[in-house]
Amino acid sequence: MRLTLFLSTALLACAGMASMTHAECPLDHYRVGQDNGTMICNAWQLYRHWNNDYGTNPDPYGADYYEWIQTIMGSYNRTEPGPGYVEDPNYHFPGTPNVDYRIMLQRLYASPAMSFYEGVSPILSADGDAVCTSTYSEFHFHMRYVVPNAPGEPTFVMFRYYDDFFDSNDPNAGGYRPSRPWVVHFGAEPNYYALNLTLGNPQYGTVTMDPEPPMPVTPGAHYDPNAEPNDPPAYPQGVPVTLSAVPAEGRGFNTWQIFDPNFPGDANHAAADANLSITLLMDQDREVKALFKCGSGLDQALPLLTVASLVCAAVNRRSRRGPRS
Repeated sequence: MRLTLFLSTALLACAGMASMTHAECPLDHYRVGQDNGTMICNAWQLYRHWNNDYGTNPDPYGADYYEWIQTIMGSYNRTEPGPGYVEDPNYHFPGTPNVDYRIMLQRLYASPAMSFYEGVSPILSADGDAVCTSTYSEFHFHMRYVVPNAPGEPTFVMFRYYDDFFDSNDPNAGGYRPSRPWVVHFGAEPNYYALNLTLGNPQYGTVTMDPEPPMPVTPGAHYDPNAEPNDPPAYPQGVPVTLSAVPAEGRGFNTWQIFDPNFPGDANHAAADANLSITLLMDQDREVKALFKCGSGLDQALPLLTVASLVCAAVNRRSRRGPRS
């Protein structure tokens, strides 16, 4: 395997590029912006320099992953892609960084072997860690992605942007809603597995996913506000996903049906879990159904039926009888 004396050269190059404007930088970026109060990632440059010769290959976007480059220490690294600012002024942030908004780049999940550096300083050491990009001109800096070995194995990281000033519980706090996650692949493209979620009595509640499903990335394609997410949502292999049931006011949660992947949709091969939240490891396609109920269960000690209980009972009787002819 070719040994590339790349690390020191890359560090010197990054040091020089730190003084460049974003428009002048030749490396790949995932660029942050905002669209009607929600942060976006314009990932059109991902995999432009996929090969390990940093763009000398005449086939840009020839793969959906970045090849690793071996260092003189025997590990493998890449110094792109990195964060930056979206080019289209229609998606720029009005106001002043760190005054009106504070942009954070968050590591949601990374393959266990990966580590991250800004220059020689480690950053994003654990899932959930974030780094502030608002302290950099045009939110632009370069990271090193490092693995100890196995450069041909699928390795990846899932990121998102969020505004440190945003508070979902306080509509007056200002700021921007978080972006959809996106995934960067290294070594090879990982397997993706579908999470098929359905709701029983959907009018009685909703379900949140943490992390949210990553947005599809088409190399070379700019952010499209009308792009549809994958249906059903899909995650890279190994990502843990927490599902949380959120009953509507006056309603309750009954149970999860977690179907055996070998018997999709068969309730005879489904496990039940009554906890409000469950965590699934996406190592295969998953199918889950959330079952809500009419009452919250808080009024069971009352001697008389509430109006809500009577309404629920009437609806259930009617549904069992079917429509009148």
